[in-house]
Amino acid sequence: MKPSQVGICLFIILLIYIQIPALALGSPDIEIISFETAPSAIPGEEQYIEYVCWNSGNYTSGPLQLTYYLSTDDILSPRDLIVARYRVPSLQPGEERMIYTTELIEATVPLTMYYPILEIVPTQRGLEDINPENNIFIAPQIKITESMNLPREWVNEKTSKILFLKTNEERELRRRAPLVYNEMLAAISQGHTDDMAERDYFDHLTPEGKDPHDRAVDYGYPYERDREDGTKVYGIGENIARFGTGKGVDVEGFGYVNPDDPIQLADIALTLFLKSASHKETLISPLYREIGISATLAKDGQYYIGQNLG
Repeated sequence: MKPSQVGICLFIILLIYIQIPALALGSPDIEIISFETAPSAIPGEEQYIEYVCWNSGNYTSGPLQLTYYLSTDDILSPRDLIVARYRVPSLQPGEERMIYTTELIEATVPLTMYYPILEIVPTQRGLEDINPENNIFIAPQIKITESMNLPREWVNEKTSKILFLKTNEERELRRRAPLVYNEMLAAISQGHTDDMAERDYFDHLTPEGKDPHDRAVDYGYPYERDREDGTKVYGIGENIARFGTGKGVDVEGFGYVNPDDPIQLADIALTLFLKSASHKETLISPLYREIGISATLAKDGQYYIGQNLG
């Protein structure tokens, strides 16, 4: 063998050696660490679900399959109803991924109580999960019913959570640091959206003339804050949105605005914020490090969403 050929062979062997640990010199440990659905659903309509999967092993997982079942007991069995199957891209070691979506509950699903069950398995040939007992997650019981009545607090909480995730996605697109969720800022925001909904006004100023900075002081949020770079930030930022819900309402081309759909509600709020130059600047500003979000449905069907940033 010529010296050049030996060099090429050694280079190929080295490449294989480098790639193998990332591909298959062992098996992953895939796990569902949380799984939640809307507490009720109607046959023939969409149901909200969210889950977090995690690779706690030392090797790349390869593509994954997730299956969502409805079970009348808390044991996975062949007689359980399959709602949906998902393909999830490969997870790197230590990688965690959250997904939220809606799934259609078939019109033929019987009306009763069910346990939602989510199962995850690797699909790449040669890769087997080293700890398959944590591949199944059983969520609290839900009701499949003819007339759904989701708790208002649940819808508002999910709307705020999704808007938080979408806000950080927008910041990431512009290479801004992600915001950390702050419960005090959320309480400040919630107090203002509740007040606007209760007293039927839409403004950063209350009828008494209180602005976001006044509300921050009332709640004890620090008015003056030092940043790591030595600069100071004063007061808090605020975004607010209001739009109608229900039949006959068309906001920004979204068509029917479902007051029980947290994904749609968050999408509309984000669209409104990004279409306003001042709201967009607040949302992506590098000055802020924290955020709290609130959502309130008024009696007249108007939906109020607020963001306070500090």
